[in-house]
Amino acid sequence: MQLSRFGEITLLVISMLTIMVGAVLAPGLNSIAPALGVSKFAPLLITLPALGAILFAAFFGKLIDSIGARKTLVIALWGYLLLGIGGI
Repeated sequence: MQLSRFGEITLLVISMLTIMVGAVLAPGLNSIAPALGVSKFAPLLITLPALGAILFAAFFGKLIDSIGARKTLVIALWGYLLLGIGGI
């Protein structure tokens, strides 16, 4: 199965989401960590999104096999959106 150019760009942009979280958190990490009461564990705030991706990889792999890649992607992006808005 050949992926279209739009599909390739979409996958590239989606794969950058966890990196973008780190880029947003890193500059304010010194003020975010004390506010959350985790000053000693501040570096974990950068690694937690990637850890979440690792922990849920098997679940989403099975979900892809059962309902398909496109539906799984849409579900995951909605979850990402809701959890991101939850921080506000």
